[in-house]
Amino acid sequence: MNRPLKPSSPTTDSPSGFTLIELLVATAVFAVLMALLLSIVSQTTRLWQQSENQKVRRQNARILLEIMTRDMESALFPLDRTNVQSMQFLLNPPEAPLHRDAAFWQAVVPGQSAKGDVYEVGYFVQWTNDAKDRPRSALCRYSVPAANTDTIFYNPSAPWLTPQKLAAYAPGLGDTNTFKGVLAENVIGLWITLYGEDGSTNGLGAPYDSRTATARPASAEVAFVLLDANAANRLQSVASITNNISSTPEALVESLPDDMRGATQIFRARARFEAAP
Repeated sequence: MNRPLKPSSPTTDSPSGFTLIELLVATAVFAVLMALLLSIVSQTTRLWQQSENQKVRRQNARILLEIMTRDMESALFPLDRTNVQSMQFLLNPPEAPLHRDAAFWQAVVPGQSAKGDVYEVGYFVQWTNDAKDRPRSALCRYSVPAANTDTIFYNPSAPWLTPQKLAAYAPGLGDTNTFKGVLAENVIGLWITLYGEDGSTNGLGAPYDSRTATARPASAEVAFVLLDANAANRLQSVASITNNISSTPEALVESLPDDMRGATQIFRARARFEAAP
């Protein structure tokens, strides 16, 4: 007798797809990879921004140094050193706001016809606080044409450099309307070193007055420290910089916090004076 065949049992294979655990693991791996990718992108962007900031600082510094050395190489030294009212080259005079070095002199500035294109010029660093009480610094240029009544050429009997004249002709950051006298912001220190023909600084140290000094400089080295604008926004007080102004730009940079040290650059140039007659 033939027995009827039993129907075959249904298959027990699982349907295709991912389990919940597999989805959770894949999500976690994806999140880790995305975090790594974002970190790499952020790091790359930061390095690129630093490189661009350094490029801009170098370009600005090159322009500043060209202006300063041009003015300095046009300095007019006194022909009659016995005349206290004659032209002079001053380094760190008492009238100037001193945040390391400041220098002032008479110079030929081409393009101005009045009284032989002669100007009184000078450079100094100014510190102040902005409207939000944040410390701000700037490299300032003092500039007064010879025809002006405040110059030594117009009135040789009056002192040509005074704090009042500095405030009037190079107010810097204090002039919130025009920023008259400001050459560059975020310059936190200026160093000017005078050298003789033999390369020494003998008799040329600061303070220096060319009318009374025993030596005449043959050249000058100009150096300044420029701080990145983003780092400048993190400064807490003027004293954090001015209390650490040192004999060299390198010493100042070393005194800064670690997060600012990499945001500074030191720039230098040499100016040669016309030989003494």
